Amino acid sequence: MPGLEPFRDELPIPDTVHALERDGRRGLVITAQVASARLHATLPPTTTWSYRVTDGEVVRAGRGETYLGPTIEVARGETIGVTWTNGIDADAALPFEVVRVPNADAETTIPVPQNVPGRDGALPDAQDPGRRALRDLRAALVTHLHGGRTQSYSDGWPDDTVVSGQSLHYRYQNDQSSAMLWYHDHSMHVTRLNVYAGLAGVWLVRDDEEARLSLPDGAYELPLLIQDRNLDVDDGGHFTGALLHKVEAEDGPMEFFGPYTLVNGVIWPKAAVEPRLYRLRVLNAANARTYRLSLLDESGRTVNDRLTLIG
Repeated sequence: MPGLEPFRDELPIPDTVHALERDGRRGLVITAQVASARLHATLPPTTTWSYRVTDGEVVRAGRGETYLGPTIEVARGETIGVTWTNGIDADAALPFEVVRVPNADAETTIPVPQNVPGRDGALPDAQDPGRRALRDLRAALVTHLHGGRTQSYSDGWPDDTVVSGQSLHYRYQNDQSSAMLWYHDHSMHVTRLNVYAGLAGVWLVRDDEEARLSLPDGAYELPLLIQDRNLDVDDGGHFTGALLHKVEAEDGPMEFFGPYTLVNGVIWPKAAVEPRLYRLRVLNAANARTYRLSLLDESGRTVNDRLTLIG
């Protein structure tokens, strides 16, 4: 398996944005676009689909390069409108190949083919008609606010999709307690693929109860959106920079498990911190993988007693 050095890249932080007020209403325009991001310092750039703010107020500039959308910050009870625009060209295909490999017996097959970069062992087109069909898939998108208390007409139903150049106009009342939510594509049958392409971002609801806790904020509040990915390689075994969606060959869409863990869109990043309290906002945005998170000291010992879980 080609190696990637952990903890080489700085943790990127997306911009934090607020809705703008016009004619007595508050709103944002978020556009899905074809973009490019470097997932690791030693990788070529990766083509992604990414949410980008095209109308809104950046209240806290981010840092670094990431395919994630901006962090949208709202107050409890603040009604905002969001125009979700599909700005991906009509002829743009998925920015990765979707392949299937034979099912593995995890007790006897090491490493499991699904967790190995590249297409070795993938079923040929003749045995994988879905793979051929997905090459013709184009971006039909709809955005869902995951965890939001949202009226049905703005919930992002899977078949409420728009194609290139079209938009959806949703309203969010944000009538709920402070929370870390996330928004992501929700299209029928291909949610897993559109999110894998990069269509995700954080949505933070604030309220007075949270404010009274005097928790670390600003530069001391770090959103940590965790995902897993696989990567394609060329005939020489070198990374191409392209993503690869590889699953086992069961009937229907299968759970994806990738060998590389990304935080905020970068593989195994690091963050320089001060000797003080930080607030870590952790979100599992992987397709199927679960994580057991621990805090280790410099000698590798678990020091989870230094963490306080507040949500």
